[in-house]
This record gives sequence, C-alpha cells and structure tokens, in this order.
Amino acid sequence: MNDHCQRGDFRGRRVMAKPITYVGLDVHKDTIAVALAASGLRGEVREHGKIPNTPAALKALAVKLARTGSDGWRDRLEAHLEAVLPEWSLAPVVEALQALRGVRLVAAATLVAKLGNITRFTNPR
Repeated sequence: MNDHCQRGDFRGRRVMAKPITYVGLDVHKDTIAVALAASGLRGEVREHGKIPNTPAALKALAVKLARTGSDGWRDRLEAHLEAVLPEWSLAPVVEALQALRGVRLVAAATLVAKLGNITRFTNPR
C-alpha cells in the first residue's frame, strides 16, 4: 500500500488519505490563469487568479501551493474542529454522520450546527 492511500472502512476499498487538488493552467502570451479543482465527481473548480507568464512567477506559484497547500484553510478548519469536537455535546452525532459515504468532518459539523438536536424532528421527512 503506498503513502497516498490507506485502508478505509468502506467495504475494504482503498480511499484517499487526503483529497487531491488539481491545478489548471490556461497559458497565454503574457499571463497564466490558474484554477484549482478538488478531486471527485463533484469537485468544485475555483479561480485562483492570474500570474505573469514568467518562470519566476510560475515557480513562486508552485512554492506557494506546496507550502500552504491549495486547501490550507480547510486543513486549519479541520484541525480546529478536531480540537473542539470532544467538548461538544453533539459530537457523537457528528461522528455518526461521518460514517455516511462522502460526509467528512466539516460537512458533518456544519449540518449538526445548523440543525441542532436532530431528535426534535418528529417526522424523518
């Protein structure tokens, strides 16, 4: 098993340990438009911006993406949620939601924060 995959709970299949972010470059004579896309079928494509079409600017972009990670804000958010989750009364609900395919920590915590105590709903619809 390589470093990028780990054994997941989903029927013994390998799952990605960290999401892959694809970097798209639209090269023009003077500029390069940069876009980032998350892996998966519904990966969101975000415009990162434009840089000059020079080797120095391209190297600076590569260093910036490697240093902070293209989704550095998401890593910081997940780290903060992991730190405060054990103290939250609804932490077991967040953990249970993560058992669903495609639901990770940020999505589960957001859903629980918005809905609150799910048992208050009398009808599952």
